[in-house]
Amino acid sequence: MDNDVLVSVILPTFNRAPTLPEAIGSVLAQTLREIELIVVDDASTDNTIALVESYGDPRIRIIKNAVRTGVSKARNVGIASARGVYVAFQDSDDVWLPSKLDDEISIMRASSGKYGLVFSDHIRNNNGRYALIPEADAKIDEEDMYSQLLIRNFISTQTLLTKLDLVVAIGGFDERLPRYVDWDLVLRLSKIAKFSHINRVGSLVNVSRESITTNKDIDYVARESIYKKYKDDLVCRPEAHLAHLIGLSRSAMSISRITAGLYWSLLAVFLFPARYRSWVSMARTILYLPVAVCCRGSGM
Repeated sequence: MDNDVLVSVILPTFNRAPTLPEAIGSVLAQTLREIELIVVDDASTDNTIALVESYGDPRIRIIKNAVRTGVSKARNVGIASARGVYVAFQDSDDVWLPSKLDDEISIMRASSGKYGLVFSDHIRNNNGRYALIPEADAKIDEEDMYSQLLIRNFISTQTLLTKLDLVVAIGGFDERLPRYVDWDLVLRLSKIAKFSHINRVGSLVNVSRESITTNKDIDYVARESIYKKYKDDLVCRPEAHLAHLIGLSRSAMSISRITAGLYWSLLAVFLFPARYRSWVSMARTILYLPVAVCCRGSGM
């Protein structure tokens, strides 16, 4: 660990030169000064390297991947190079509020080691549609974070601050997952550490049109991978289990995988026949069948 670095901020990027200045600027403008910014360039072909070097800020370090490895591998490369006690993650098109890290470090310090991860709220911008996450009326139970996160993820990677040794202990990001790596990371961390939630916005998270987040085929594959990975824990948590089955059915139908969509809906009804949501999911799947058949027939 470097005595001058309290927080290592890891920012992976690939051909995002137009959006990088705002993301980097929001990190360098943090009121917490004891930071390093590790920019992992994932073999960009634009002027990313020159742009980052132009800052001339000694807190910035650049790691250049010779070939493109993907965002999870790039983050893990940054983790391996981190010198801080804590680690935070920024993306190349997102923005932090100036006190984001300071607010989270204050909680860590005040807890005398109780918490291993602190996260704040964020505003999600999906092509002009804004949402506060977690929702204003969300009830976050810090004593059973794992069960809540199994139902759905409300912690975006950009909003968390955690201890570097904890991330190393769980092996960093799962490079096999095509999506939902943030969900998987916090699920694994919540098994070994307590979380604290700051009910205050710390980040603006942008979902761009070319983002992996908008790819429906990848969404289904990733949802199925998450389900299989955590199935043993889901079977004893009915609410979370049902939520995953419904999500899988919707995702499958959105890409016209009709057999898979019907399978997940039928499984929900079979396992949870007394749950209203099971039957609503089945009804929606059946109603969507003509659309799914049409889309598959037209090659959409």
